[in-house]
Amino acid sequence: MGVCLQVVWVVTCLAASLLGLDLGLAVGLGVELLTVIFRTQFPRCSLLANIQGTNLYRDRKDYMHIYEPKGVKIFKIPSPIFFANIEFFKDKLRDAVGFNPLKIFKKRNKALKKVKKILRKNNDNIAENGLWDWSNKTEECHMYSKELDDLTDVSRISSQLEISANISVPRVDLHSLILDFSAVSFVDISAVKGLKMVLKEFINIDVEIYIISCDSKFPE
Repeated sequence: MGVCLQVVWVVTCLAASLLGLDLGLAVGLGVELLTVIFRTQFPRCSLLANIQGTNLYRDRKDYMHIYEPKGVKIFKIPSPIFFANIEFFKDKLRDAVGFNPLKIFKKRNKALKKVKKILRKNNDNIAENGLWDWSNKTEECHMYSKELDDLTDVSRISSQLEISANISVPRVDLHSLILDFSAVSFVDISAVKGLKMVLKEFINIDVEIYIISCDSKFPE
């Protein structure tokens, strides 16, 4: 914001000197409006980290000695969220965590289908009581039988599970995502829909979402 104000002051000063006071002030006002639009459509989103030895959380890019809890990301957006910047917000959020949750979900779903295909292929016999008969299964299926029994839902696939050389589940080290909305003055309807969509993508891969400093008037 400081840079934007400096630009406004310099442009206003030059315009007033060259065009006169009235036109100079008009030009300065126009530049100020442009900077406001730019800051709201392309806000400086940041990941917050704890400054060691304090209770303060600031942009981690601005400090050297910081502490970040393992598996936790604190993401801050310093402007209202509305139809013009919701896509920018979602892109910045994915960049901040370092992965696309929707792609992770699709890869896990694909891995689950392959696992079930292996089970069907190797299940030559089914016991009369309806339980799997592993007596004729390969050694590989014996090794992973316990893990495979738990694969009833794609969201429960272990990120460290590797069924074979051709089937692997993407690893996700993030378990909690904190959204700092202290500077978000309002969220419009289209932004709410976009937020629900992107947050659901994280929830589908077992990432807990926490929204802090949120205005009580925001729609739930």
